[in-house]
Formats: sequence, structure tokens, C-alpha cells
Amino acid sequence: MEARYPLFPTPPGDWRTDVFALQSIRMAAIYNIMIRTINSIIHHAYTINKTDIPGFMSYCCNLAIFIQYHAMIEDFMFLFLEMGFTKKQGALVPEAMNLKDMGTWVNFCTDVRKNSAKYNPGDLVGPLKQFADPMLTHMKRTMPLLDAALLKQYIQPDMLKSFETQLEAKNENDCLPFSAAPLLMVNSDCTHNSWFPPVPSPVVMALRLSETKLLDDAQATLARAMQAEHAGQLDAAYHLYIECAKDFVHLATNSTRPQIRNAARTAGSRALGRADLIKNAKQGELRRVQRDPLSEEEQLHILKRSSRVNGINLPAWPSSIGQSFGSDDQSRSIFIDTDGAPQLSPAHSAALAGWKRPLAELPMVDLETPDEIVQDVVSDCSVIAALGVCAEHRQRFGTCLALCSIYPQTEQNIPFRNSQGKYYVRMMFNGTWRMIVIDELLPTAPDGRLICATTVKQAQLWPALLEKAYMKLMGGYDFPGSNSSIDLHAITSWIPEHMYLNGNDFQREKSWKRIYDGFINGKALLTLGTGETVTSEDRWKDILIAAHNYAIVGLEDDGTTQNLKVLNPWRRTDASQGGGLLTISWGLVCNLFESVYLNWDPNMFSHSRVIHGMWRPPTDESGEHSASNHHYRLRYSNPNVFSGSQPPEIWVLLTRHVLSKETKADFIALHHFSHTEAGGLPRADQVPNKGTYYNSPHILIRIKDTPSDEIISLIAARDGSGPETGYTLSIYSHAKIEIEAITKVLGYIKTVSLIELVFANFLDLVQAKGNFTSKSAGGNASLPTFMNNPQYRVRIGNGTEGGSRGRVPVKLTVEGARTLPLNMKLVWSGGKRVSDVVAGDVILDSGAYNFGLTCTEGEVQSGDYTLVLSSFRAGQQGEYALRVECDASVEISLLPPEGAGMFHKTVKGAWDAASAMGGPSSGKYEHNPTFEIAVSSPTQVR
Repeated sequence: MEARYPLFPTPPGDWRTDVFALQSIRMAAIYNIMIRTINSIIHHAYTINKTDIPGFMSYCCNLAIFIQYHAMIEDFMFLFLEMGFTKKQGALVPEAMNLKDMGTWVNFCTDVRKNSAKYNPGDLVGPLKQFADPMLTHMKRTMPLLDAALLKQYIQPDMLKSFETQLEAKNENDCLPFSAAPLLMVNSDCTHNSWFPPVPSPVVMALRLSETKLLDDAQATLARAMQAEHAGQLDAAYHLYIECAKDFVHLATNSTRPQIRNAARTAGSRALGRADLIKNAKQGELRRVQRDPLSEEEQLHILKRSSRVNGINLPAWPSSIGQSFGSDDQSRSIFIDTDGAPQLSPAHSAALAGWKRPLAELPMVDLETPDEIVQDVVSDCSVIAALGVCAEHRQRFGTCLALCSIYPQTEQNIPFRNSQGKYYVRMMFNGTWRMIVIDELLPTAPDGRLICATTVKQAQLWPALLEKAYMKLMGGYDFPGSNSSIDLHAITSWIPEHMYLNGNDFQREKSWKRIYDGFINGKALLTLGTGETVTSEDRWKDILIAAHNYAIVGLEDDGTTQNLKVLNPWRRTDASQGGGLLTISWGLVCNLFESVYLNWDPNMFSHSRVIHGMWRPPTDESGEHSASNHHYRLRYSNPNVFSGSQPPEIWVLLTRHVLSKETKADFIALHHFSHTEAGGLPRADQVPNKGTYYNSPHILIRIKDTPSDEIISLIAARDGSGPETGYTLSIYSHAKIEIEAITKVLGYIKTVSLIELVFANFLDLVQAKGNFTSKSAGGNASLPTFMNNPQYRVRIGNGTEGGSRGRVPVKLTVEGARTLPLNMKLVWSGGKRVSDVVAGDVILDSGAYNFGLTCTEGEVQSGDYTLVLSSFRAGQQGEYALRVECDASVEISLLPPEGAGMFHKTVKGAWDAASAMGGPSSGKYEHNPTFEIAVSSPTQVR
């Protein structure tokens, strides 16, 4: 292990009262920040995880920025000292820091971060020490000059105070990047040593230079792009234009400084304009630009795009908010929600409901029991059932589920009435905790009765306020209904699971044990849902309600009987309405109800990861079925973490973002499979765990029996051509998980279609579609009509990288409707149509027919091939999108169907005893039916 650099001891004196002592104490603190950072880099260089390397390189680059900034401050200080010292003392002032060798180190870190250089700990530590050694010598020469006694001898106090004023003014104009702040604070002494002076000036300025530097870097990249374009290097210029455009767009959207936003917007438009001109000039010849879907910019972009829901802006919930947030409004005026009141339901209108403030004596919270929370005229039984199980959980375990979502609140997380009538409600929605602001106006009948969620014995406000916030989120009180697991996820963030009681994979006893253990241990919240129709049994038909949610507030298991206490959230005017609290056996529940909705405590897992993605629509306007499939890989950070034992389950939750109640819900699915090789997209027959498509916003899969040294691949899929839609993947595990987005694509991409091709945008794949029609859907290779399937000539040029033995990597992908089984075969046939396929001629095969998506990849020689697409049955029609990626130039053209453009004539006949004479060896071959074809000029006959 490399030797550590020693820290400087704390200089004597009190910085609070002695401006002379402040100089040496502050300089020692800043030097020690640098030394601690250097030591930490040396320590971690040899043990860093592969997935942490990009962040580690950013940490290194932030150190360099900090050092460069401090060197500038030192120059300012040394100039001041030379002015005050005598000639003899002034000669002792050291020269400026020699940072000549730091540039090489920074370039290496930057290249590794951008994946243009390979990480090697020796290549990191060697150059680091090369500039750190002389820098430490410089520090040792500087510290004695800042001795308080020496400064007092030569510098007047007024002069030093004037210098401090000038330094602060300089700090206001020159700013260190905000990204360096964690580095500074982690490696400073401010949390441990009382002598540490006010945060060093480099930390004070950790706000703006990051934007300035990013703008400078982007403009430098723009200049390189222009140079490449003038030199005729259009492919390189295009990629450089796109690279700097991403930074310009990020700055134009997120910068807090108007001058930077304006400059970025102007430069970004220029870069995109040049890139668009090159793209149009070199259509089809440019290598595709990749985006990093897990980059901070992309993740923030997705969350921001998903922050406007039903016309209301929902900002992310600030992490620094305390319980009393919202209680210190200085305006003292009564708050009225500027977003307007949520739309009332028709039932409200029929009851002549209006908006009124609740009486001042009504409490926010009282000691409620689950059966006190009731539903009124709003069709939100799922929400009320959700609040009921949260209240029941509080009774048993002392938690504050649902209650803790309302602010302001006490230190015990209990909300209280705000004199301004303004409340902040925290809900998990579209991938993150979001802030919903509401006033306390509530739907009220003319007689003063609240017509909303409330409690029976004494009207408490917290259910009504939570309901109002959720109805604002959902677009109004005319709520179409949901299921309680969806609502509970929004209110608590607990993991939703939908258990279908009539599903083929439902196991009654095994499921009972899961829900019983989860409920008794406080790890699961349970609700029930009926189907569109209820039982016709006399005992239950007047008690149970169709399409209704019920709260489960108790479970009993004495070894022989298994019972559930089921609570109907409807408001009851007499004991006969709605059944109230019911005790039903587990066996009967499985027959009477359609679903059990579960929400699991995410704290059951010691590790979790959350990432966000974006499904984008097809770029043409003609189709309705094109699945978006995003591929991720999961692996344990330490493959030996469960050595000798089977790893526990990994849970993965796919959540589709919802922007409007008017938007039709697309069907989504989550496929997964495990493997040992880090290959590309799987073959269709290699995906044993194909997910079912649902139009629910949440899909949960529980992955088990996967060895800890294997890779788990996930495919987040959407079926449909809806608008751009975000999604969130939440991964829960009992050990640290690394996640990787599979975005590496081969350089040249072609998409083919019977429809016009259009670029989606400058950063996305080209999407296109074709059709299996009644004539072109020939079915699988065992059918005589296989030859009618769409066939394409694929011409592959010579590759320059990535292949072996003169071969070129190729990846083929076909997407279609979730009900369309697909297959493709790449055949060696010189690019001509084939009537059937022989095993020896098939170069690449996607394997078994797979619904909605099929893909294959491999290495092939350059040359002409035929690609055959097929659905399983003849006449099975549907749209498809074909994409071909290759590390060499690739040309694709649709081969015309057999007989296309030719005249045809049909002649019918029959073999009988006199004309069925067999083959040439029969001796009577010439007696078979014979036809004469007469043509007027030379022609091709088939």
C-alpha cells in the first residue's frame, strides 16, 4: 500500500478573535483537506469497485478543480505578503504552485470517466504523486510565512482586514463547483474540531463555477466539432456537436444564472443546427450517438418530465424539510390554493356540496381505530381502505403511516392544525417523493356535514386532507377508482404486490403463510378487492359490493382455522348497510374475492437501488403496437456475499409514470433471466421468465434461486405507441447490487419499413414499422407458405473493430404487438429470396417464436445475406419494427415478393389413371400432363 502524506498540525491561536492567527489556521485547514483527499484517492485506487469508477474519477477531478482554485487564491495572498514584507522576508515567499504535471493526471481521470481510457490504479496513483510531492514541499515552505507572530511584525491589522475584505469580494465572483462540496466537507475538520474556522473560502464558493466550467468545457468541445467539420471529418464532428449539445441543454434547463442559461441556449441551438445539417448530408452513414440512461442529467430529466401531473406541478420533496415545515408562514393570512380546488364529483354536485373550512374545534388527529375511517360519496374505496390499514398498523405497532405524510407535524410525526390553513403532503409518485400543497377547504353539505373521508365518532381532519391531496394528484374527486396497493404505495412508498386469487400460479396455503407472517410481523399491509360481479350466494350477495376494496384489519390462525377480519370503508347509516366488520375464512375469501393487495415494508431489505427510464413513442404516426424494451443487468457487488448458501430473493418493482388521467394506460411487462455471460440482448428462447403484460402502473417480480455469481438481466417492456412515458425500476435486495443499462450499440444502424423513416430525435434510435399482411404472413418454416414472408437483402461491409477472424458483430431486433409471435432468420443466400431454409444455411436465428420481441446477435462475414421475418401461423397479421445494428456499413433493401411485377396465368387439371405416370425412371414419364408456354418475346418464367 502506498505511503500516506502527513497532515499539518493545528497552528496556535484563536481564529475567532485574532485575524493574524486566522491566516495560518485557515491555510492549515485547506492544506489538510487536499492531503486527506489525496490520501483517500491513494487508499481507494486499488480496491474501488468497477461500477464506482466513474464517480471516483469525478471525485479526482473535483480535487483538481479545488487545487487550481486555491492556487489562484494563493497568488493573490502572496502578492499581498510581498507588498507588506521587507525585501528579505519577501524573498522567502514561495513561487506559485507548480501544477504542470496535474494536467496529465486530470486528462487520464476525464478519459476514464468518459470510457475512452481503461482504469488502472498505477496510472492513477503514479501521476498523482508526481505533482503531489512538490505540492507538499510548497505547502511546507508556505506555512511558516503565515505564523501569527511574523505577520504581526510586518503587517498592520487594518491592512490585513482590508485584505480579508478584498478576498471575500473575490470569493463572491469566483466560485468553486458545487460538486466539490462533499469532497471539501468530508475531508475537513469542521465536524470534529472546535478550532475549525468558518467554512474555508473554497467551500463558501461551492455554487457557481461548476456551471461556468461546464459551459467552458462545452464551448471547447463545440470548437473542436467545428474544427473537425472544417477538416471534412463529418462523423467525428457530428458526435462532438451532439456531445456538447447535451451539456448546453443541461445548463439551459438547470442553471440558476440567467447569463449561463442564455449562453447555453444560444450555443446549444448552434450545435444542434450543425449536427442536423451533417445528419441530413450523411444520412445513414453516421455512427449512432449513445446516451447514458443512468447519468445524473438523464435521471433528473426524467423526474422533471414526470413532475407535471393532471396539469399540476409536483416538485420533488426537499430532503432538508423538518417536522415543523409549513408552520412558520410569516404572512399570517389564510391560505387559498393557487392551483384551484380539485374538481368535485357528480355525487358532490347532487348533494349541493360546496367548499368550506372545517370548524376550528375539529381536531387534526385523535386516537382513531380502523373502523372509524369511512368513505362518503366519492368512489375512492381503495383510498379509504388504505387509510384504514395504516391506522390499524399504528394501533398495533405505534407507527405513523399516512399521518406522517402531512406537514406541519410534531416531533412524533403527528400533524397538527395550521392557523393559515396551509398543508404540505408528501406522496411517492412518478419515481420520487413529491410535494402536494393544499388548503383546508373541504367538500361540505349545506348543513355543515363533511362530504369526504372522515371518521364517524368525531370528525378528524387528517383523512380528509390526505384524500384531498390524493384527489388533487388524481385530477379531481370524480375518481374512477383504483386498487389499494397503488394508493398505499403513493401514501407510504411500501412495495405494492397484486395477488390474483384466481391466477394459475396461485397457491392457497403457501400464499396464506406469506400474508399471515407479513401481517403479524408488521411487514405487510393487506387489502381485498372484489371483481366486477359478486357471488350469487344468498348469504353474501347483499353484503359484498362489486368492484370494491376492503381493508384487512386482522388475521387469525389457530392451526385449524384461518380467518380474516375484513372492514368495509363505506359510511353506514344503519347496521345493515355494507356489512361493516366481517369475519371470513381464508378459503371463502379465495372464492368470494378476486384479489389480495399487499404492500411490503421496503425496510425488510438492507439494500435498494432506484433508477428511472423513459419509453419513447415510435417516430412514425401510423402504428399502434410497438413495444419499447429497455435492457438492464443486475449483479451482486460481491459475488461471494452468499457463499455456500442460496441467495435470498431479489425484488424488482417496475412503475409506469402517470401524467394525466385522460391518457390511455399502456400495457407493461417485466421480463427477467439469469446467465453467466455478459452478452448482449438474449435470444427469445433464452428468456424463461417472460413477464405478463398488465395495464397496471406497478409490476412486481420476485427473483429467487439465482446463484450470487450469475448476472440477472431485466427487460422493462411497454406495448403500445403512447406518448413519451417515464418509468422507475426499484430493486430491493439483502446485499449491495450493481446495475448496468445495456446501451452499447453497434456503430451502424439501419431500420426498414414499408412506411417512411423518420428520426425520433438526435439522441434516439430510428424507429420504423412494417406489416405482416394477408399475403405476406407466411407463417413458420414448416409451412409451404413460408416463402411469402417479408424478406430483406442485408449487405454487410468490412468491419473495422469488434469482430474476430474478419467477422463483423451484427445485432438484429424485431418488435411487434404483445400478441404477435415473431422469429427471424439470417440466411446465407447471396441476398436472394429463399423458398425454404436449410439448417446449414442459417447464419443467425432468433430461436423459438416469442411474443412482442425477438432478437439475435453474432459475428458474420461481410457479404450479402437474406433476412426472413415470420409470424408463427400463416395469415397471422400485425405490424413490426425491424432494426439492424452492425459494426460495419450495412445496406438493407426489401426483396420483392415472388412474382412481383409479373403476369400470371392459372391452369387447373387433375391426374387420373391414364395421366399419372410417375417419374423419369417409370418409363412412361412423357405421358404425364404436358403444357406448352408461348411468349411473344424473351422473358423470365417462374
